[in-house]
Amino acid sequence: MQNHAAPPIRLRPTQPNDAAAIADLVQELQREVGVATAFDETQLHSRLTSPDSGLLLAVAGGVVAGLLSYNVCQGLLHGGASFRIEELMVGGPFRRRGIGRALLTDAERLAKSLGCVELEVTTLEDNLPAQALYRSAGFAGGAILMEKDLLDSGNEA
Repeated sequence: MQNHAAPPIRLRPTQPNDAAAIADLVQELQREVGVATAFDETQLHSRLTSPDSGLLLAVAGGVVAGLLSYNVCQGLLHGGASFRIEELMVGGPFRRRGIGRALLTDAERLAKSLGCVELEVTTLEDNLPAQALYRSAGFAGGAILMEKDLLDSGNEA
């Protein structure tokens, strides 16, 4: 029996033809967490053209296997900018192969190069694998993320 090694992971900048692969990853995560919002390519374009946000991609065998979206926020509390990780997604077939850790390492490198003084990330309270990954990468804290959905839910008074 032949042992087929997994293709190596390569990190690279986002390219214009990545939109469909990014949409697939976002929609996979939306299904997993029960978010019904449709993927919006306009929002993706806005993120990619903003000087304060972007995406880091992980590619395996020519397939976009994971992504990390971020934005940089100026703050007062920490005496400088925060590099906020908005989403970290790894496609189902590519999980547990070091892609999340590689994206976090690249995000930290980028944050330092942008002069940020901290990295921020949030995750759902029941997403224990993500929490373990973040802790193992040096993240700590007990902050609570609170959200208020502003989309029309059809329950207007």
